[in-house]
Amino acid sequence: VDADVVIADEVDLWKEGVIEKAKERLGSSLYPLFRGFSQPQYPGGPIDQLYEKSDQRHYYVPCGSCGEKQHLLWDENVVFSDDLTNVKIICRKCKQPMDRLAKGEWVAHNRNAYSHGYHISKLYSPRADLEAMARKSVNLTEDGAIQSFYNADLGIPYKPSGTPGLGDYRIEAYPTHQPMAESYLGCDPGKMLHTVVLGRPSYGEPLRLIYWSPLPDFNGSAKTPGLEEIWNEYHPRKGIIDAGGEPRATKTWAMQHYGRVLRWSHRPNKPEPIYPNDSDEVHMERTALLDFLYGTLKRQEVWLPAGIERDFLEHLESNIREIKKDKNGRLIPIYTPQRADHYAFALAFAILAAGFGSTSGQPVVVSRDGAMPVAVQHVGEMDTPVQVSSPLWTSTGGPGRWPRR
Repeated sequence: VDADVVIADEVDLWKEGVIEKAKERLGSSLYPLFRGFSQPQYPGGPIDQLYEKSDQRHYYVPCGSCGEKQHLLWDENVVFSDDLTNVKIICRKCKQPMDRLAKGEWVAHNRNAYSHGYHISKLYSPRADLEAMARKSVNLTEDGAIQSFYNADLGIPYKPSGTPGLGDYRIEAYPTHQPMAESYLGCDPGKMLHTVVLGRPSYGEPLRLIYWSPLPDFNGSAKTPGLEEIWNEYHPRKGIIDAGGEPRATKTWAMQHYGRVLRWSHRPNKPEPIYPNDSDEVHMERTALLDFLYGTLKRQEVWLPAGIERDFLEHLESNIREIKKDKNGRLIPIYTPQRADHYAFALAFAILAAGFGSTSGQPVVVSRDGAMPVAVQHVGEMDTPVQVSSPLWTSTGGPGRWPRR
């Protein structure tokens, strides 16, 4: 089908080769026009490539004090108080407050390019909540949250770092291998059942790792404890186990502790935990789960014991976060294990159980039906890629909770 105009939305989510195929529709037009829009995700992604080949226009606004024209950058133009209020846009030259909504002009950074390209961020939006953006900017510990801030708020592609380090993690001397007032269990089945238990001595105190061990099976023996014995010893409020290691065995064990044990399964495009009704499952994307793990540790919300074995730490350090193409040619973040990583997943499951098991109230299952579409319009011209900073969907339901029984 021939066309004179092709408008492509969210091209960073398109399969590889689709943009070129769409442009072929313009082959018979006297005045062909292609316009591409998208939040950028990663450097080298579809919209980033289009923008790099364009004239790279940025919107410059003048400072009312010194007259300096500038395109707004978060690190250079935004300041706020320690309590994250009184957010101001200042001139990067004279440091005086400036009107971010003042009339400005588009300035091309690559004037010899054939096509026009426009970069747009929320800093230019009259409806932008600058205080919310400030709060978000100082609480960036998970790679997924950092990605969202750069892509959705600033309209900038972002490539996360590689191996998570342990330098900022909280290591303290405290008793281990003994029950506490409140505990949560995580288990990653394989050849062994790598199991961890997190405990909290009293309400309000940080969670701490109190038990970790590879177990031979669910029932154990006279000489070696199994998962069931550890469960009975520590009496966890909640537990999560990987459903994929031994599907039939994990299903049977979860049913024995119905309402207290959930089975985790990887589900693509599920960045937050989803708890299907009338099931013993929790669905969450693998990469998002590990982002959640490392973010929690970096925020020091979970303590590790002094003298923890190097083997345990190697499991945590095994994964390298990379950007790779999926089967459709799209760039996605993925953790690549360099060696065994069972304790990393077991700890992630226990943290997930604690985070969603100790909250008040019954679960609220958040689905797309409870989301509000956000429409954003931008005007370009000619062969125009536009990098935009606006989410496709904003949830109105809040975080997931444990399933109703």
